[in-house]
Amino acid sequence: MDELAKFLVFDDLTQGRRSLRVEEGSPMEIISLAVSEMRPDLLVMGTHGRSVVLKALIGSVTEEALRSLSVDILAVPPPKA
Repeated sequence: MDELAKFLVFDDLTQGRRSLRVEEGSPMEIISLAVSEMRPDLLVMGTHGRSVVLKALIGSVTEEALRSLSVDILAVPPPKA
């Protein structure tokens, strides 16, 4: 939690309404729980390219979220180097 707070302050991301929350568990378990509790209109997820075709484009956690969650998802790729 301290590391996250330092990151937000360092990058001047402390403006606006936010709440910090740290959970333990698998990524999909925690994301699913947060979506069911918070009921967002849109879930924004970062992507990475580490494995085969589809997973290289969107990442395995994002891919699983797109298949299994009933919420609109915006998948954002990393910036080009």
